[in-house]
Amino acid sequence: MTKKDASKLIFFAPIIIIFAKIIRYTVLKNSLVNMSMGLGWPKLMLSGKLEFLIGYQNSDASNNAAYILQIFKYLGAESFEDFEIFITIFWNIGLLILLFTSTNKGLSIWQQCFIYMSIGVLNIWDFCLAKEPIQMLYFVAIYCILILERLDINLKFPLCVSVIVLACITYRYYYILIALFIVYSFFILEKIIIKNKKSGFKNFMLVILLYGILYFVMMNVLKIISPEDFSVFMYFSNKVTTATTDMAGIFKSSNLIIITIDYLILVLRMLFPLELVRFGFQYALYAVYQIIISIYIVRAIINLKNNSKIKNYALYVYIGFLFGSATFEPDFGSWVRHEAVVLPIIFLIANINNFFEKGYVKNEK
Repeated sequence: MTKKDASKLIFFAPIIIIFAKIIRYTVLKNSLVNMSMGLGWPKLMLSGKLEFLIGYQNSDASNNAAYILQIFKYLGAESFEDFEIFITIFWNIGLLILLFTSTNKGLSIWQQCFIYMSIGVLNIWDFCLAKEPIQMLYFVAIYCILILERLDINLKFPLCVSVIVLACITYRYYYILIALFIVYSFFILEKIIIKNKKSGFKNFMLVILLYGILYFVMMNVLKIISPEDFSVFMYFSNKVTTATTDMAGIFKSSNLIIITIDYLILVLRMLFPLELVRFGFQYALYAVYQIIISIYIVRAIINLKNNSKIKNYALYVYIGFLFGSATFEPDFGSWVRHEAVVLPIIFLIANINNFFEKGYVKNEK
C-alpha cells in the first residue's frame, strides 16, 4: 500500500467505523442490537462459570465465543456496550494491521472502495458481542497460512483444511461440511478444470453443475445412511423465516432433484441478490457490495489456470464456504454477517494482498 493509500485509510477508516456504529445503534438497532444473542452474555462472562467446550457435536459456538471474549472483563468491560466497544477497537486495529502489512502497491479505486465498504459491513454486523469475531479468527489463521512465504506450498492447502476441521471441533460442528466442500473444490477445480486447461465463463457454470451433482449425491446417501441428518437438511431446504430478507426456496418439494435445483438457484441468489433492491435503499447498497464480491469470485474462477496457487487455494476456501453456507443460511442478513468473516480470504482473491508480485509466484514454480 502506498503512503497515499495508507493516509486515506487512516483518515477514512475512523469515519466509516463511527458511521457504521451509528447505523447499528439507530437504523438497525431493533434487528441487530435488541435481538442480539450477546445481550445475555455479560452476566455469564462476569460469573466466571464458562468452560471451553471441545469435540464434534459437543462444541458450542456461543459458549466458546463468550469464553474467549470474556478476556475483556479484565480490561474493565461490564456491560454489553462495554464489550462491543472493546471488540470494535481490537478487531479494527487487527483489520488495519492486516491491510497495512498486506500490500505495497497502489490500490485501484475499486479496491479502495471495496476495502471501505468492507470496514463498514464488518462494523455493522460482525465487530460486536457475537460469535462472528471469533469465527473470523479461523479465517485470519487460513489467511496467514496462505501468505506465509517460508511455508512449503504443498502444505498450505492441507493446513487450511485442518483449520476448518479445528473450527468444527471447537466452534460449529457443521463446519465439517464446509471442510468437505473445500476439499471437493480443490479436486474439481485443480484436477478437472486446471488440468484440462479450461478457461472462460464456462468454468463458473461447470463449478455450479459439479456442486449440484455433489449435493444431489450427498442427499441421497444421507437419506440411506443417516435419516436424522437427512431430515435436518430437508428442514433447512424448506425453511421459511419472518425476516424481510428471507431466502426461502422457490420450489416447495420433497423431490431431491427439485431440491438440488433450488439449492443451486439459492447459491446464485446469494451471489447476485438483485431481489433485495425492491426492499429499499439500504438493501440495494448491500446488493451492490455483494455483487462486487461476486465479480471478484467469478473472475477468479474464469481465470483459474492463470492464477497463482495461493489465490486458487483462497478461492477453494471461499467456494467451499459459499456452498456449505447455502445449505443452512436462512436469510440474506445472516449471509452478509457470516460471509464478512471470510473477508481476509476475499482480499486475497481480489488481489488486495499483492505478495504475488514479490517473487512468490516465481518461487511456487
